[in-house]
Amino acid sequence: MTTVNTRKDLMVDGDRDIQLNCSGDLRMTRSPEEYMANFLAVTTGDILRRLVGDPESATLYETAQSRIRQRLFENEQIRSVISVDIVSINTQTGTVTIDVRLEQDTDYTLEVET
Repeated sequence: MTTVNTRKDLMVDGDRDIQLNCSGDLRMTRSPEEYMANFLAVTTGDILRRLVGDPESATLYETAQSRIRQRLFENEQIRSVISVDIVSINTQTGTVTIDVRLEQDTDYTLEVET
């Protein structure tokens, strides 16, 4: 059984600062997609930052995908990872779009700020 649908985490912004909601309370993730985006932003920022700086290197793509897959395997909320693909890199906005397919029949396409 996986509990990713109920997992809550403090939400971080593009600067990896914890966000507040409009009432001044700490904002929590509200959906599996927000949780995954949050998890990837926090745990893979350093990996993805290198891609934005040098997006032409196939070795960097492969290394980044492998390291992201490893980070996902380390998360107890994720049972099995089918694939991790880097879809696009936007050097102007500093974002990387990642397609993640999990065994739970849940696919995520996430844009992560680096």
